[in-house]
Amino acid sequence: MLKDAVHKKYPQLYPELQVFTKAQGTTEKMIRTIEKKGKRLRSELQSTSTSELVREGIYMTSDAKPVSSESFYVVLSEYKNAKNKLYNANRQIKRIKVQCDHYFNDMEEKNNDDNNDELLALTIQDSIKKEKLGSTLLISTEQYFSLILQQPCDSCGETKITNKKWDILTSGFSTKIVIKCRICKTIKEFSNESAEANFNACFATAGLVGGINKQSLQMTFMCAGITSQLCKATYHNYQAITFEKIVESAEISSKMALQSVIDHHKSQGKYTLPVSFDCSWSHVRNAQQASGEMIYDGKDVKGYSYKPVIAFHVVEKSRKIKKKDGEVKIIREGNFDLSSRQMEHAILISILGKLTPVLEEHDLLINVTIDGDLDSNKTLGSIGVVNQIFADLKHVTKNIRKNLLNKFPQWRDFEQHIMLYFTSCVYTAGIQKSDKENCSLQEKDIRHVQTEGLFQHLCDNHELCWPEVYWIKNNPELQLLEPTLKSYTPSQREKFKSMLGTIFRLPINQDIGTKMRTSQNKAFNRLKLVYLDKRIDYWKSYPVRHALAILHNNQGITKMMNVARTCTYGLKGKRAQYNIDAKQFHPSFALHIPDFNETMKCIACHAFLKCTAKGLCRVCRFYIENGLWNQIVDKNYQPKIEKPVNISFEIMCTSALHGIYQFNDFRSGQKEAIQSFVQNQDTVIIKQTGGGKSLYYTIAALLSQGITVIFSPLKALIDDQVMELIKAGIPCCGLYASTEQPLQYQKKIFEEIACFRSMLQRYSTTNGIRFVVDEAHYILDQENFCKSWAYLRNLKELFPSSPILLLTATCRQIDLQEITSRLEINYQQASLIRNISFEDNQIVYEVQKKKENKAQFLNEIINIYNEIETGKCIIYCPSVKGCENLIIELQTKISKEIIAMYHGELFAKQKSAVLFDWKSEKIRIMIATNAFGMGVNVPDVCIVIHTGFPMSISNLVQESGRADCDGLPAKAFIMYSRKDIRTIMGIYSNGQPSIDANEEGGEKESIERTKYLSEAKHKIREVLFYCSSIYQCRKKAIVDYFAWPENLASRECNICDNCLCRASDNPVWVDIRADVKKMLEIIKAITSERQQIIRNNVIDVFHQFQAKEIKNKFREMPVYLEKFSRKLKTKEDAFLLLDDLVLRDLVKEDIILTKSPTA
Repeated sequence: MLKDAVHKKYPQLYPELQVFTKAQGTTEKMIRTIEKKGKRLRSELQSTSTSELVREGIYMTSDAKPVSSESFYVVLSEYKNAKNKLYNANRQIKRIKVQCDHYFNDMEEKNNDDNNDELLALTIQDSIKKEKLGSTLLISTEQYFSLILQQPCDSCGETKITNKKWDILTSGFSTKIVIKCRICKTIKEFSNESAEANFNACFATAGLVGGINKQSLQMTFMCAGITSQLCKATYHNYQAITFEKIVESAEISSKMALQSVIDHHKSQGKYTLPVSFDCSWSHVRNAQQASGEMIYDGKDVKGYSYKPVIAFHVVEKSRKIKKKDGEVKIIREGNFDLSSRQMEHAILISILGKLTPVLEEHDLLINVTIDGDLDSNKTLGSIGVVNQIFADLKHVTKNIRKNLLNKFPQWRDFEQHIMLYFTSCVYTAGIQKSDKENCSLQEKDIRHVQTEGLFQHLCDNHELCWPEVYWIKNNPELQLLEPTLKSYTPSQREKFKSMLGTIFRLPINQDIGTKMRTSQNKAFNRLKLVYLDKRIDYWKSYPVRHALAILHNNQGITKMMNVARTCTYGLKGKRAQYNIDAKQFHPSFALHIPDFNETMKCIACHAFLKCTAKGLCRVCRFYIENGLWNQIVDKNYQPKIEKPVNISFEIMCTSALHGIYQFNDFRSGQKEAIQSFVQNQDTVIIKQTGGGKSLYYTIAALLSQGITVIFSPLKALIDDQVMELIKAGIPCCGLYASTEQPLQYQKKIFEEIACFRSMLQRYSTTNGIRFVVDEAHYILDQENFCKSWAYLRNLKELFPSSPILLLTATCRQIDLQEITSRLEINYQQASLIRNISFEDNQIVYEVQKKKENKAQFLNEIINIYNEIETGKCIIYCPSVKGCENLIIELQTKISKEIIAMYHGELFAKQKSAVLFDWKSEKIRIMIATNAFGMGVNVPDVCIVIHTGFPMSISNLVQESGRADCDGLPAKAFIMYSRKDIRTIMGIYSNGQPSIDANEEGGEKESIERTKYLSEAKHKIREVLFYCSSIYQCRKKAIVDYFAWPENLASRECNICDNCLCRASDNPVWVDIRADVKKMLEIIKAITSERQQIIRNNVIDVFHQFQAKEIKNKFREMPVYLEKFSRKLKTKEDAFLLLDDLVLRDLVKEDIILTKSPTA
């Protein structure tokens, strides 16, 4: 009470009470208002005869029930909310009214030309509609240019050709003409395409939809006089853009068809679907691709005039090319690696895998008709939804005829009798089963009639024949046609009967009593022939063409065309923004700004939201206040203040920090680094993860003219930085080659960026260009990470005067010297800002051996995660397969909603969605490869778990550093096993076996690759030694690893697992020099007798193990037999010593990767 009283008199003393005081005053005011209105309402009720009223749909009476205070405040809150909405709506209406008034005033001020334009547009639309000219019209080039160049200027009305300047831009079928009026300088652009059309994309898509190759389509257009066309690469690239959408649409179409079939059958009380499976290959039977589909064999499904495809699948083998040096390279990963003969079976199983969950949900079965020569019965018999398997008559009869002619040529004369009788029995049985609901006919009855019936029939006994099969049964006066068995001996007849049983035999569990035939799917087979033409020269389009055939079959040609054309929308290149005055500026980053088209934007850049009363965004305000007016986008904008001059660098830096980033102070070294980079010095910055490295180049870019180009190694990092800069109001965009794109495309993009051909080179002559290499330590790992980064060495050659800024969190002095050497930067003259200290981080490091038992391994991860109450956890796996396996297993233990997976093989949309959910707190556990996390600022990561070897000590620090972005205590775990060496070495070597330099063919390996693999092996040994150490402080080991000569001696952290172990075990120092000499002696002795040994051989001899196989192997060696008192008693200690000797380069060890899993 006293505090409230003091606050009423002196509000500044207790500012935290201002909110409550204001709310209290508002509440009291509302209560007074409601009381006044209540009195008026009471008077109105009393004046009525019934004391009742209905207002706004609410019944009111004088006998109203009293409500509680809580209910009253709820009503009061809703009333206030509704009042605020009404107030805001009125303000919006008022603003819109003002805008409308301005708009109508502008419309009235327009001259008669505008009215003519409107009339012209309406006339054109009416004429098109009346004459049905909805399609695109062809026009000659001369007429088109003549019409365009005769157009008067929109501003001054000038029509003379001498007063116009124009540029013509052509790309395939697309033609743009940009005309500039020499009198009023107005620029206008004309195009032969509408706003949403892209003729180049339509042309490429037409090749898909028409089922023809590029050459045929090209010749067609050339005969029509259209000679400006797309090159082969561009044509196929445009086709590739549509692939994902078309296949996705076909998947949706097949799922809709399946649901319609299910609904149709359920409505009729039937619970077995008749379907048939068919398969086709590309080009030839042993082709690289094959497609198959499951077709519904019933009738009268609503919405389908043909038999709909309810599921489909395409298999492809990996595409490989052989280089000149003999190396085989995969250019496209497939989903099938067996022989072409097994493709049909694999497709059938995949399709049934898609159908099974849906059919199980609706409790339905299927009767499947398959090719008679497809031996899938054992597999299909184990699938629960398969009720019966029917052999296709076409393939069965083909096999019968083949067996008869090849195995039993003596009965060849009976071929016509046999084939006619067999097929007649099948057709009759199918009709009987389909026409009679309670038909008792069984497969054994059909087989009996086919064999015994035919046998007796040829013996002139027609009792077993069905009337429908052989009408001579009811016409005894007719004679049986020759040949017959009448004249044959009993022994010959038995051989004939045995022959029938052999050639009529079907695979186990296959039936023939059905009307379903794969050969009856003629409608869809004809469609496939149209789209899957063997002459198609673009093999990547095979799955898409199959999808088009399915869309055509299921939904008709119109729907299929709509899907294909929709894929071409939005592909049109960005139109140049020539006239910012027209308020039509639409930047590429607009999609990252919420409600871009609806919000009021900065009057100087027309891109970002206003944040000042002068109508400016933060960046434009910074430019104006610091005299950088030439960097404002709208050159016609004139600030209303006098231009400041001679603003110091210190003031501009502080202004940018406060005004744009809204930080109070720079961190250590930040201002010096920015000044160095702005002054065109090559600069190296080594800062720990989360140290604000992006601030260096963004402020430097704002302070200087020209553009700043940043090279980042990961798409996720580019996307995250773009989003963060856009939020800060700094214009930027991202350009990268996605992992979904071919390697050649990725190489092309990085070549263009690194070499800066054409536009950037011209731009650099008049404006400044600065380069930034983020995560620069990856230059040393380009062989494994991105080979295209090697092109960065061209920067200094092409742009010698442009400075380069290198950013990294982990870099030793020797590594930096190598990086600057590769980029041709003068190491001695480069400015170095380095104040990193791993000792200051709050991460607790712990290493433990990975449990072989999967259940125990999972429980350890779950126990570690359960240690945190809030925050996030990152689990790193060495490989994509490891991520996929781990997330499946963890989702059985932990809620699926909080777990996600991130790796390089995900689609772009999947990566963006996962990253968004991670940053928006929806996901708490991220299972990822090292493709995730770098540079992505998330402050609340508490635990980082490595489920295998990190790629290097540098990777360990980078990845564990995700848990220290907010400076709060965190933990980093490594679960390692020596088996991880093979996995990591496989990643470094790209899965290819190592080549021993001593073996034949070792010299073929390039010097660069040999050096790279040697460095990779050294990194693996460093990580292995780090994980194997027992009492060495984990953090001290990391600090010492990255220490520079001028660094002070590091301290032990006393909180890692090794420090705690050392404190509890109280170990003593032991002199093991004798053990070292002994181990070196053993290695020398064994290697002198054997060309190649493994680590276990050394340890076995060192410990003089007495196992039988060890004794047999080394019993003749003196070094194994002589007695020795060793200080290292355990096998683990001996391995640790051997690792130390290798790292000290006292022992040479090679890691050889072979295809044998036990190598």
